[in-house]
Amino acid sequence: MRIESQQEFNRWLIAIGNGTISDGEEHGNDLIEIPQQMHSSGNKTSSAIRLLLILMKKSKLLVGKSFLLQKNHDALQLNNNVLDLIQEESTFYTSVDSIAYNNIESEANHPVKFLNSQTPSGIPPHVLKLKKGAIIILLRNLNPRKGLLNGTRLIIISLNDLYIHGKIISGSKKGEEAFIPRIDLTPSDTSLSFKMTHRQFQVIAAFTMTINKSQGQSFNNVGVYLPSPVFSHGQLYVALSRTRNINNLKILAENSIVGDKVLIKNIVLEELLQ
Repeated sequence: MRIESQQEFNRWLIAIGNGTISDGEEHGNDLIEIPQQMHSSGNKTSSAIRLLLILMKKSKLLVGKSFLLQKNHDALQLNNNVLDLIQEESTFYTSVDSIAYNNIESEANHPVKFLNSQTPSGIPPHVLKLKKGAIIILLRNLNPRKGLLNGTRLIIISLNDLYIHGKIISGSKKGEEAFIPRIDLTPSDTSLSFKMTHRQFQVIAAFTMTINKSQGQSFNNVGVYLPSPVFSHGQLYVALSRTRNINNLKILAENSIVGDKVLIKNIVLEELLQ
């Protein structure tokens, strides 16, 4: 649906999504060959610098570019690397964490310092670092009528104690200004043996984002960083299909060159396609 004029690229993506393309004769059924023109060499730090230089040339170019990674940890680290390169003063927001539902026994067993150290899936860190001019992404639906949905990206206009002032750069309300408040959230992470309340701005810096977070979005230019192989069904397909043009897709996959080929892993569970 995204690709209108590049039928060969379209067929290649469909084959990746269906798991009908591989380099299995020599290297394994789950490996596919990436065209040389897509592959980018380098390391994480140099990639972050190149990304920042591209994004910061003109603010309007921020709308159509993204850099995708597999894991939240890698995305947070790379976003912080990019933030450090912006010549603006850093603002730090610390969360207020507590045990939900006034559970006295849990409060005694889990002090505040311990709660602050927890990073359940889908919530910002205890210490949130932001700068004016940075790109952020919403982690929750805040106000659908005003375009403030989970996955909406904004550019920060100003940072205040009680709210973040930004301009929306994705979705139906693109170009409009918005104010992001702090909210209380009880994470649904089942790995925790207790329920906690996390009061914080539900945003993170989004010069980069995880592949899963990019689902449903389209970008003019996409960079994909794979420090390790993909680990879930359809993850590679989602990453490679975020752009409309094969010439605007670059992949940085460490340890992926085998002989004269660039090979990366693709996971497709056939039973999920039926």
